[in-house]
Amino acid sequence: MNFPLTPRAWLAAPPLFAAPSDGGQQLQPCYAHPPAFYGPHKDRRLGREFEDMIMAQVAQQPEVEIVERNLAIRNRTRTLGELDAILWHKQKQEYWHWELTFKHYLGFAEDFWPGPNPSDHFHRKYHRGLEHQFPLAHHPAAQPFLPGPIKHQHLLSRGVLYYPAGYTLPPPDGAHPQHLRGTWWPLEQLPKSSNYLILNKKHWLNAAQFLALKPILHTAESVIRHVHTVNCPTMLLMQHATGELSPGFVVPDNWISNAQARYTQTTRE
Repeated sequence: MNFPLTPRAWLAAPPLFAAPSDGGQQLQPCYAHPPAFYGPHKDRRLGREFEDMIMAQVAQQPEVEIVERNLAIRNRTRTLGELDAILWHKQKQEYWHWELTFKHYLGFAEDFWPGPNPSDHFHRKYHRGLEHQFPLAHHPAAQPFLPGPIKHQHLLSRGVLYYPAGYTLPPPDGAHPQHLRGTWWPLEQLPKSSNYLILNKKHWLNAAQFLALKPILHTAESVIRHVHTVNCPTMLLMQHATGELSPGFVVPDNWISNAQARYTQTTRE
């Protein structure tokens, strides 16, 4: 696969989740210049940057107006949740509710795909959207906070599912059929014959910025030393003989033991 290197490429990439319908299909594609990131977030967490990136695209749409972002829904003193974006379609004269998510999940077991932080996993995120976020827009408590009734709801999800190198797993239930795929390895299974780029989290959405710096390629031994030092899952771009880059994760032993503990916990719930 060709790993998306720019914000525009991520927008054009397949969704991560199969449902609801993908919001990206509602946008007119291909601007002459990629839009700047669009506030209001001051923190630079990856999910927030993804939201800002998408809203920058939406802000350029002639028929769509951003009405609300990160709209908190409260019932007296209790916060029930937050809606990522409320949009107004001028031509259709209707309000849309969008949820946005950018995730990387590693296949550990057939029904357990954790992220680099094992407490976050595919099914928890997917079912929270379907069972909480989208119904929340129609909850009676939400109506005073909304500009009007919601006509359509869309999920704009992007990311990669990483399949284990040592065993075969089917895609998780709820994954989009064309989702992007990568590979994850325990340290001892990282292929020694390949070269890698170590991709810091700040470049996951815009790897082209990193590549423009002409970073050095690492051997497997160099990657393993790095992971021992940082002691956390590390995202890689593996270079193939064709020059193509494919995404991967290499994980230390403590991630595997933490993922196993989380998996055991979820099977008991």
